[in-house]
Amino acid sequence: MFDHRLRDKLLFEDKHFTYIRRYFWAYNTLAVINTGIKAMMAAYVDTFTDDFWAGSHPLLWPHPSPPQAPDAVEYAAKMAVLRRELDKVVSDLGEVLKRNERTRKEIENLRDQLFSGSSIKESRRAIDQGDNIRILTMISMLFLPLTFVTSVFGITEFTIPVTDWRFPLTMVLVCVPFMILLYLIQTRPFIQCLQTLQRATEALALLPTRCIRLFFQFREPDASAQDSRAASTPSSPKTRKRRLMIRRRDGGGGNAISWRRPWAWMRRAAGGEESDLGRV
Repeated sequence: MFDHRLRDKLLFEDKHFTYIRRYFWAYNTLAVINTGIKAMMAAYVDTFTDDFWAGSHPLLWPHPSPPQAPDAVEYAAKMAVLRRELDKVVSDLGEVLKRNERTRKEIENLRDQLFSGSSIKESRRAIDQGDNIRILTMISMLFLPLTFVTSVFGITEFTIPVTDWRFPLTMVLVCVPFMILLYLIQTRPFIQCLQTLQRATEALALLPTRCIRLFFQFREPDASAQDSRAASTPSSPKTRKRRLMIRRRDGGGGNAISWRRPWAWMRRAAGGEESDLGRV
């Protein structure tokens, strides 16, 4: 409990996978033992029934005397003692089975903790390797502008003297901004600024589309309002009178009457037929 080296040894796996193999062996061994114990308990319950203990079983130790005979009573008393002893052993086997199940559960918990500890250790190792690769990449990127400038000025077609001022000036103007940009890329505020600029650029790109959409949205209600006003405006009396005059001129008075009351001509026709019948 107080030895940190032993705790670390139990928490993390070694290169030989010692604890994994030990937990695997113990877990499966207890499973085999529990299976055998369950089989023995089931065989005892299925074989030694009440008929067996009473001596009336036809195959297993049947007693020839009737149950009320003195020999049968003495036999039943002896078998009762044996039955209590066997029941005690079976109950002990049940306790062993429960204890084995608890042990298997503890082994399973230890195995899970070992897996979690080993995974955490491996993840930390992977993070450390990633940091090392990032450092190596940064160092290699520092030499990238230097290599570019020296390769440009190393062309054999150029005749540049050693004391020429263009080479150091180009080296400074290329390498210093590149190194500053490389440093800023590794910082979080600079990344956030780049993300903000990207979102602003996307918003500006979508601005004309939104303006056109809003323009059409404001224009459609005006057109619908004009249509509704035109539909809801009642016709003037002069317009209504003109329509009636056109209908009388085209189809006679019957059409005008049917325009207001379609059933009036039916009443007139019925009255005319009655008058003709009266005359007859």
